[in-house]
Amino acid sequence: MEMGKSEEFDIALDTCINRINRGESIEACLVDYPQYARQMETLLTVAARSQRAYAFTPSSVAKSAARN
Repeated sequence: MEMGKSEEFDIALDTCINRINRGESIEACLVDYPQYARQMETLLTVAARSQRAYAFTPSSVAKSAARN
């Protein structure tokens, strides 16, 4: 079964979001998917900013309370 352009884009976007979540750069993803770079750049930027905004490291007090 052949994938449509929309499905290929969705897979490429999902792959890049996963890569960014693991610490790779947006630019590295865009280089790997030049056919979607224009469409993906804004989406990946928002995803990266969201990840940073919601990054959470619990304090040592919270960790201790959770263990108890």
